[in-house]
Amino acid sequence: MARKNQLNELDYLPAINVHLLERRISCVTVPRIVDAIHAACVEDRKITVANYNVHSFNLSMELPWFYEFIQSA
Repeated sequence: MARKNQLNELDYLPAINVHLLERRISCVTVPRIVDAIHAACVEDRKITVANYNVHSFNLSMELPWFYEFIQSA
């Protein structure tokens, strides 16, 4: 049971924001993303959630419109 509580505490670590080559990358746990989506639904507000991996990072370097999209998410 203690292990389960440990995992739940780790799920809610604070988000880490990294800036790499002028790109903002927010490292967030899955439960925090789910909470953000749930809150947006309850508040009837729109949000954009995007996944940033190496491929999308490279695309953001090549495609200005994709860079803008990723940075707005």
